[in-house]
Amino acid sequence: MGISVMFHGHSTTGRISLALGSASCTKLAYDELQTNIKLIRPGPSMKDLQASAWLVPEEFREQAYPCVIHGVGMCGEYSQVKP
Repeated sequence: MGISVMFHGHSTTGRISLALGSASCTKLAYDELQTNIKLIRPGPSMKDLQASAWLVPEEFREQAYPCVIHGVGMCGEYSQVKP
């Protein structure tokens, strides 16, 4: 099993601007990865993953990625765990 992580270098909305490397943004990304990586193991159902996944802080939900965890490969991003 491997883990593929994609970081987008800069995200901007009308009210929020985050640059990769800012201390708070990097800390949030680290916390999210550490929480969700611990969930990836044999056994948990999709509902278990969904219930236990890191929760995006309210102020960032508008620009959050539409799934918590997804597959990578020839089948697109199947399977997906939605927040």
